[in-house]
Amino acid sequence: MSTVGSTTIAMQSKLDKLIQGDERAKKELIDLAYGRLLIVARKLLGSFVRLRVEEETAGVLSEAYFRLHSSLDDVKPQTVRQFMGLAALEIRRVLLDKIRQMEGRGKKKRPDRVSIDVSPGGPEHSAAGFDIP
Repeated sequence: MSTVGSTTIAMQSKLDKLIQGDERAKKELIDLAYGRLLIVARKLLGSFVRLRVEEETAGVLSEAYFRLHSSLDDVKPQTVRQFMGLAALEIRRVLLDKIRQMEGRGKKKRPDRVSIDVSPGGPEHSAAGFDIP
């Protein structure tokens, strides 16, 4: 049996224990999945061009570890695939938070009030984006 197959079986066993209420299984599951999570974090970090220089994969994964640990209190994945999806979601959230810390939520500040009389493109465009004659 391949290492990947035996790891998947071991992870499913930990998931089953977690579903049955064994709290120790949560940490054991995440520790067992560390190698796979490192690969996921590396791939996701590579897709965030702005962060590649400033962040390291291990740092991103360590932050995601705590989020994943908390998420497993609320969400009980039934399969290894669902668990890995949840882990990828938490890693992505860490990366998005890092981009927000670097750049803020946008370059332009949102106005306090928006008049309903003004279309989004200005007076020369309608709200649907078509030119007004």
